[in-house]
Amino acid sequence: MPFLFVLSCLIRYITFLLQAMKIEAQSELERLTQAREAEMKYVKEQNDMEISKAREMADIETGKFNNMVKSIGPNTIQAIATSGPEMQVCAFNKLKHQTLINMLNKTVLHS
Repeated sequence: MPFLFVLSCLIRYITFLLQAMKIEAQSELERLTQAREAEMKYVKEQNDMEISKAREMADIETGKFNNMVKSIGPNTIQAIATSGPEMQVCAFNKLKHQTLINMLNKTVLHS
């Protein structure tokens, strides 16, 4: 009989020990889950703030650009846009004439 009593006590001890380990494991899992959720919430809030900041900066830059366009005026913008190609054509024509003059001078000098 004493052997069965000891065996019974041992089984109950192991059962309680396993229950305690299960409770600890569940508690640790819950703690880790809550920590992950808190971290994800924090990261989402950070991302939302970054997006909000980027939108505000874009709005500011858009406003600055619109104000600049309004202050310069459409005629000035058109003049700036077309001045590059017109100047290039003018410079190219001058270069063509200068090259032609140089070629004629060389031909006349070497003749």
